[in-house]
Amino acid sequence: MPRSPRLFAGALCAAFCLSAVLAASAVAQNPIHVTYLWHMHQPIYYPYQTVNQTDSANLFNFSVRGVHDARTGAYGEWPKNAVQQGTDISNSGVQVSFSGSLMENMDGLYGQGWRNHYRWGRNSLRTARNNPRLDLVGIAYHHSLMPLTTKEAMRMQVRLHQEAYKDVWDTGGSYSKGFWPPECAFDVNMIPALADLASHIGDRQV
Repeated sequence: MPRSPRLFAGALCAAFCLSAVLAASAVAQNPIHVTYLWHMHQPIYYPYQTVNQTDSANLFNFSVRGVHDARTGAYGEWPKNAVQQGTDISNSGVQVSFSGSLMENMDGLYGQGWRNHYRWGRNSLRTARNNPRLDLVGIAYHHSLMPLTTKEAMRMQVRLHQEAYKDVWDTGGSYSKGFWPPECAFDVNMIPALADLASHIGDRQV
């Protein structure tokens, strides 16, 4: 190999090693915290109709109830059971976004018993810092793409979800500080709408 490429290769290797050392040092001083979010959503398939009414009207070439029946584990006990597996780690946990329209569908199909798994996971499984291990975060009630809507519509979607959240998850009036924008669609025009709501629920994390 000619001298110049060898020098270049050596310099590149040294730079890479130095970068790795600096990165490791930075991580040691500022550890990276990793989490993940499970997203739970089904729409109101036809306005002002329950799932069973929509199926009875044969409005689709598939069973809307079947869509929900195939996911009763995810919409029921699975998340709570999974979180329980990590309780030996002092501050482990997950986030779940559960839309208001899915809450409506679940109540209409299965009554209110399905709520108990999420309630128990949120309200009883706590980290060493007394945070919920199963953090049900905020979301637009109908999963609207918020940047494409007005500020008033954004505020209404979040407020609707707040009210349903407190009732369905039996939180005693509290609401998550986390917020998941549907489809990760975010724009700065959302900030005023979220800020309007932050005064009584604390700083919001998006």
